[in-house]
Amino acid sequence: MIKKNFIPGLIVLSFFFSCSKKDIIPDETCYDTIKNQNELQPDCGGVCRPCPEGMTAKINGNPWVADTSSISSSFSNVGSKFLMGGRILVSPYSQISLVYLGAFSLGSHELDHSSSCTPDFNGSVTFATSGTITISEMDTRNYLISGSFSFTSSDGTSTFTITEGTFTNVKYTLN
Repeated sequence: MIKKNFIPGLIVLSFFFSCSKKDIIPDETCYDTIKNQNELQPDCGGVCRPCPEGMTAKINGNPWVADTSSISSSFSNVGSKFLMGGRILVSPYSQISLVYLGAFSLGSHELDHSSSCTPDFNGSVTFATSGTITISEMDTRNYLISGSFSFTSSDGTSTFTITEGTFTNVKYTLN
């Protein structure tokens, strides 16, 4: 004779063993190496620990990462001008400068045409023909700003496309 309690237990046990490992969806965490939740980069920003300061982009598809000691940012209420720049000491793409004229606020804004890319140490500057900057986080207590950017620049002969630009926890000054 089979007891009544045995049958439901057998059903639960067979269900438990029928699930495969791929069916289990892991909880989102700040340690899963995935950019999820509201993180700025995998496992940092948003609800996770702050991301380290940085400025990165792709110039014509080539990775560009600013030397953290060279990143600077400022906003002047006089004329409402936001400036950000970063450079690399060793790279064919040495400097990116972002200029935005307008209120210092969260959201997407059009970059000024004086934004530029200096692709090498020869001093050849290419100015933006179009582009945007998106300010996604502002820490007004610690004066830190994070966001993204993209633009196209040209010197009349060469054109450079800057994509996947990010800036994270960049210290800014108010002038």
